[in-house]
Amino acid sequence: MNTVNWDFETDLLVIGSGSAGLTAAVVGEHEGLDVIVLEKEAFYGGTTALSGGVAWVPNNSLMAKAGIDDNPADALTYLKHNIGQRVAESKLQTFVDRAPEMADYLIANSELEFNLVHGFPDYRPETPGGSKGGRSIDPK
Repeated sequence: MNTVNWDFETDLLVIGSGSAGLTAAVVGEHEGLDVIVLEKEAFYGGTTALSGGVAWVPNNSLMAKAGIDDNPADALTYLKHNIGQRVAESKLQTFVDRAPEMADYLIANSELEFNLVHGFPDYRPETPGGSKGGRSIDPK
């Protein structure tokens, strides 16, 4: 194991540079905190960098601007059907409710911009609550 002598102070230490970690770093910086991001791999992005990089954000504002209707209840149905009992419904509901706010926050408070990925369906669009497109957003 490699060891590093640590002689830093910071307000927010983010472990991992995946989408969640980098989102936390952006929020911390926007709120005036001194932020350090640590990543053990040779590249940034965590599993997000290997996943194609799109974010699944139901009922996002880019959909609305493009005239694509989405229903939060359908997104919750989709998640419950595909995830089952592995995640508490309250957590799924929080994701459905807050993911669009997260995307809008990043657009408003960072240099990050998203493109709506037209024609990119949910992984299982045929399942209850599934969508044929619009829920995936891609960073420019």
